[in-house]
Amino acid sequence: MNEKKVDSDKARYIAILQEYDWDWWGRLSLPPSRRFPHRILDEFEDWLDDLKSAQGEEDFRWARTYERGRRGDDDTLRILVGGLQSQRDRWRARWSQDPLMSRLHHFNNRHSRDAMDYLLGLMDKNGKVNIKYHLRPRRD
Repeated sequence: MNEKKVDSDKARYIAILQEYDWDWWGRLSLPPSRRFPHRILDEFEDWLDDLKSAQGEEDFRWARTYERGRRGDDDTLRILVGGLQSQRDRWRARWSQDPLMSRLHHFNNRHSRDAMDYLLGLMDKNGKVNIKYHLRPRRD
């Protein structure tokens, strides 16, 4: 796949995600596990369920990209989360006490393109990205 196609796919995802307001963006990581290769995805689903129950509003939404750790690197999720009330630090700490494993930032619309590029930075040279998202319909 050529670079123009990759850039086009990335631009399409960015256009979709920029239609929404976001509260947090960042990265969540876990050391890789040979016994449970997708442990981070299961833990993320549990973390999201708890977050939505405690903080989520009616329009709770999220997006994530996933990169499997290679050669001892951590498994990594890059995320966007919206429709929250607050308490970013509490939820970052709930993921991990290690700041290298959990970095959540307040989403600032001035830096939205940077956050979107960060999220989609896991797109490989073939334009493949392991992305999943849950978006609520926009209300005008």
